[in-house]
Amino acid sequence: MKTFDMMPLGYSYNYANSFLSLLTEQGYHLYKYVQLPLDIFFPIFNFGAGFCMLVLLLRSYSKLKRGKRPSQFLLWISLFFPLIALVFDYSENILIFTMLSIKENVPIMIVSTANVFTIIKSMSTTIFYCICLLIVLMNSASWVQYKIREKKTVGKLQYSGEEKSTIKDGHTR
Repeated sequence: MKTFDMMPLGYSYNYANSFLSLLTEQGYHLYKYVQLPLDIFFPIFNFGAGFCMLVLLLRSYSKLKRGKRPSQFLLWISLFFPLIALVFDYSENILIFTMLSIKENVPIMIVSTANVFTIIKSMSTTIFYCICLLIVLMNSASWVQYKIREKKTVGKLQYSGEEKSTIKDGHTR
């Protein structure tokens, strides 16, 4: 069985109860005192890495578009999703810790809320990385357009240079 936070599409109350009932005492201990404390670092690292990636992607977009900055809306909406994932990942971890502390007969409200937090975390993370992928595709298209324009410009310069040389030399080619 998968752990709660490894199920991006959520889990049911029955799944949570059966998962908790199958855990041994050592399993409870490992999940509660090893895995969850390690999961404290993941949301902040995920947010930080996502933020840095977004900044780099938007800087390269700006360079490719010759100083044209992306809309502020795109910037803020892009930063909104990893922040949402961060908040809901921590909230999910708190509720998972609570479920592990209760062990048996966990209230359905706790499981349902943890499930919703898991889904929101997963969807916001997915949306954020889709936005980053979209920016990568936009950057790639801009780079290809830039290279095509550059090639046409170089071709025109070579052609106009040939015309000038024929006029100076007085010879026709």
